[in-house]
Amino acid sequence: MFDMIRKKPSFFAFLFIPVMGFLFAGFFTIVGVIGWRLLKPAFSAPKQGAATSVQTASAEKKKKKVSGKKSHRPEQPKTVEQPQTPKPPKPAEQPKQAETASKLPTDPRERFLLGLKQCQSRPQEKFPCAWQDTQAGVIKQFKMDQPGAPIVRRIFDMGGRLLNLTSFNTQQGYVLLYRDDKNVNWFFDRNGVLRQIARPSRADFSVQDYYFYTVAGQLNSCVCADKTQACCSAAPKLEQNRTRFCELFPLDQEFCSK
Repeated sequence: MFDMIRKKPSFFAFLFIPVMGFLFAGFFTIVGVIGWRLLKPAFSAPKQGAATSVQTASAEKKKKKVSGKKSHRPEQPKTVEQPQTPKPPKPAEQPKQAETASKLPTDPRERFLLGLKQCQSRPQEKFPCAWQDTQAGVIKQFKMDQPGAPIVRRIFDMGGRLLNLTSFNTQQGYVLLYRDDKNVNWFFDRNGVLRQIARPSRADFSVQDYYFYTVAGQLNSCVCADKTQACCSAAPKLEQNRTRFCELFPLDQEFCSK
């Protein structure tokens, strides 16, 4: 009996050790599972964050690649409005110019006085002042070098040959000099009276003989190019009362017409 009793505790003691091991193993297994469940989100979160950061980095790399590709492309030039090139007057504007020309005086003397007035109103830095008139079928060129200086008129035929030259005093309003196509020169005083004629010498056309006249138009003296008195007998004769420019050249349109 005692042997049976002694044997049973030893048997239970023998069974106690594996049972307790099994229980402890199960306990630690349960604890491990619970701990793994609790700690799993903590371990998984950094992975997602890393994946997100990797995706963000890859997206940034793609953006950089795209932006890098764009930077290598040549930039399109900006559209700049170019100043418009001045266009020639349209045909419709030509009648206006013709209308302006038609407003100019038709009388040669009035046209000359208008040109003279415009020249005299110009400042010093705008000189010389000049204009041209072809209304009479010849080329008339007018020029003033300085304010208050005489105006010189040159008349050419349409072929360009000089017909005559006239110098007009703009301050006192009289002709100073008249020269024809034969290089004969008439000089007038401030009263408009002829006082001197110079013309090419008959002995030598490269030099001139000079003739001086009184206010009445009579020969006063002469100076011959050959230093003799031979030219005096051939002096131009002036009729009485024909000593002024408009008496000698009444057909002049600018200085004599009324």
